[in-house]
Amino acid sequence: MWNKALPLAVIMLTACMAGNSISPDEAARIVCERAYDVEMVPVTDEYILDTYYGIDSSMDAAVYCCPSAAVMSEVIIIRSDDPYTAREALDRRRTKAIERDALYPDDKRRAEESITGVTGDLAYFLMGEDADKAEEELIGAVNG
Repeated sequence: MWNKALPLAVIMLTACMAGNSISPDEAARIVCERAYDVEMVPVTDEYILDTYYGIDSSMDAAVYCCPSAAVMSEVIIIRSDDPYTAREALDRRRTKAIERDALYPDDKRRAEESITGVTGDLAYFLMGEDADKAEEELIGAVNG
C-alpha cells in the first residue's frame, strides 16, 4: 500500500507547492520595490535578454535592471521544472558580471556580493547594494 500512496503524496505535494508560487515577474517586482533604492525596470528586448543576460525569451522569467549605468543592479528570476539547472545558468551570469561587466570598484563589489539561489520552483540572481535583503524579500514573497 505505501508503495502506491507515496508517489501520489509526492505528486499532490508538488502540485500544492507549484500552485502557491508567485510568477517570476510578480516576485521580481516585489523584490525591486522592497530591497532596491534605485529605479528598476523590466528588460523585455529579446536580443538583450539572450545576448547580455543569457535568458531565452521563451522561458518563464523576469529580468529587471537599473536603467542608469551608474548603478549595476539586477534581478533575474526564472521559473523552471528544474530550478537547479536554471541556477547554473544564473551562476554563469554572475561570473560574467564579475569578470566582464563590472567596470568600476562599486560595480565589482556588487557583482562579487551578488547571490544566486533556488526557492521552490524559482531560480534567482540578485545583484545590488543589499543582495542579502533582496534574497530575504524574495523568499518571504514566495513563502507568503
